[in-house]
Amino acid sequence: MRLKRKIILLVALCVILSMMLPSCLSGFLLPEYVDVYVTTGTMSKLLSRQTSLKFEKYTEDHEYNGVTVEVDTLDKRQEFYGYGSALTHSSAYLMTQEGAEETVDEMLREMYGEEGARFNIVRIPIGASDYIEGDSFFTCCDLENNDEKDFALKHFSIAKDANIIKVLKKIIEINPNVIIIASPWSAPAWMKTTKSLTANGTITKDCYEAYADYLLKFVEAYAKEGIDIDYLTLMNEPYISNISYPHTELSDLQAVEIGQMLSTKLKVNKYSTKLLAWDYNVDSISEDYLDTVLEGNNQKIFAGVAYHGYEESVSLGAEYVKENYPNKLIFMTEITEHTGSNDFASNLSYAARYTTLDPLNYGLSGSLFWNMALRSDGSPTPVKHGNECYGVLDINEENGEFTYYKRSSYYAMAQISKFAYAIDGEYPTVLGTTSSNDSQILACSLQRADGTIVVAVTNVSDQLSETVHILINGQCVSFEVMPQSVVTFVI
Repeated sequence: MRLKRKIILLVALCVILSMMLPSCLSGFLLPEYVDVYVTTGTMSKLLSRQTSLKFEKYTEDHEYNGVTVEVDTLDKRQEFYGYGSALTHSSAYLMTQEGAEETVDEMLREMYGEEGARFNIVRIPIGASDYIEGDSFFTCCDLENNDEKDFALKHFSIAKDANIIKVLKKIIEINPNVIIIASPWSAPAWMKTTKSLTANGTITKDCYEAYADYLLKFVEAYAKEGIDIDYLTLMNEPYISNISYPHTELSDLQAVEIGQMLSTKLKVNKYSTKLLAWDYNVDSISEDYLDTVLEGNNQKIFAGVAYHGYEESVSLGAEYVKENYPNKLIFMTEITEHTGSNDFASNLSYAARYTTLDPLNYGLSGSLFWNMALRSDGSPTPVKHGNECYGVLDINEENGEFTYYKRSSYYAMAQISKFAYAIDGEYPTVLGTTSSNDSQILACSLQRADGTIVVAVTNVSDQLSETVHILINGQCVSFEVMPQSVVTFVI
C-alpha cells in the first residue's frame, strides 16, 4: 500500500515538474492571473483595466483561430529608458501662467508620476526652438552686433529659460530619475557664416571651440540650478534649410570635430553628460552621416543616435544602427500630432506602430513627442510659424479656470510606460516578440527588474477586430483587440 502511494506521488510530482519545466528553463514562472489594460480608438476605454485572464495550454485551435504573439523570455535585448515629451518655451509659458499651478501639478503627475504614465524623459531646447511665446528668437549668448565675437561667452545667460527651469524642477520633484536631453536649434548668430539665426548658414571655423564652450556652459548653468543634463545633441535637424525659425547646418565632419572638443571638455569638468549624434529624420543621408561620425575612434565621442520621425520609419534607422553600431543607444527625440490629422484612433494607431511600440523591436530605447503642452489650437507660436503641431496635453484657460486634455500620444506612450518602468535604477529589458500576422497585429514585450513581463499589442486595422493569443512557454491568454486600439498585458 505504501509502495502504491509512493508511486502515485512520484507520478504526480513528475506531471507537475513537466508542466513547470518550460517556465523554469526560461527563467520565468507564469503567474496565475494576467492583468489587462485597454485604450480603444473609439475612446470608449482609456487605459481601462479589464477582467484579469488565466493562462491555458496553447493548442492547434489557438494557432488557427486568431493571431499568436509569442514572447521569447530568453531573447533579452536593449534596455528601455522610457517615453516623454519636449518642454519648449511655449509649453513652459503655458504651464507657468498665474492661477494654473494646481492644474499643472496634476498634469505633471499624470505624465511623470508613479500613479500616472511614469514618463521618464524630457527634451529641452538650448536657446529658442520654433515654439516660443512671442516673435523674437534668441540663443543663450546673443550680441547686438553680430559682426563682433564673444569667444569668452561673457554674454551667456539662461535667463530666458526661467519658466523651463521652474517646470523642470517640478518634474524632477515628481520623478527624481528623469532623463533630460538638450538640443540647440541654432548656434548664436555671431558664430554663423550668415550672422543670422534664421538664415541658412553654418558655424565658422574660428568658432568651433567657442560653440563647444557654449554647450558646456549650458550644462554648467543648469547644473547650478540643480538640473543634470544627461544627453546633448550638437544641433537639432542639422541639414534643414529655408525655414523661418532658428537653424544651423552642421556637417558630419563638423560634428566630429566639435563633438570631440565638447566630449573632452565635459570629461575634464567632470560632467557625465553624453552626446547623441544626428537628431534628424531617417533617410539615406542619415546613414552616410552616421557612418562618418561613428567611424572608428569617433564612436568614443557619441553614446548614441537621435532620430526624428517625419520621414522614413524610425524602425528602419534603429535597425541600421543596431546592425552596424550595436553598442549605441537609440532615441526618437521628436514626432508630433499635427493639424493634418485630428482623428484619435488614427493617431493612436500610428503612434503605436511608428513611435512607441514596434520600434522597440528594432533597438529603440525611448521616444519623445514634440511639445509637452499647448493650447488646443496648437498655440502659442511665432506669427510666421503658424500653429501646426499639438501637444501631448492640451491646456486651456477660460474665465480664469484651467483645464487639460490628454491626446492620443499620451495613451500610446502610457500603455507601455505605466507598466514597464525602472526599479531601483534597473531599466526594463526588451524581449524578442513575434506576431503571426504582423501586417495587422504588432506587439512588443519587456521585462521589469522584478520579473514582471509587459506585453503591448496594437491592432492597426481600421475595420477588423482580431483575437490575439499571448503565448509564453506553451501557455497563452486570449483577448479580442479592437481596431486601432492598444492592449497591454501585465504578466
